[in-house]
Amino acid sequence: MVEVGEICKECKYYSKRSDTCDYYLLTGQSRTVTNNIRNDPHFCDKFVKGERNIKKERDDWIKEIFK
Repeated sequence: MVEVGEICKECKYYSKRSDTCDYYLLTGQSRTVTNNIRNDPHFCDKFVKGERNIKKERDDWIKEIFK
C-alpha cells in the first residue's frame, strides 16, 4: 500500500487532466473497497506505476466532453 498524495502522479490511474484518481472510472470498482472491506482512503492498494495508455480516438472524445 502507498500513501495517497504525490506518488499518485506516478500511477497509471492518475488523470493529469482532472488531477484525480480515475480508478473507478476505468475499472468500475471502488479504489477504497476490496472484497467488501473498506480500506483507509489515505492509502491505496491499487497503485500501478506507469503512464496511462489511452488510444488517440478516445482521448479526442474525452477532450470534446471536457471543453
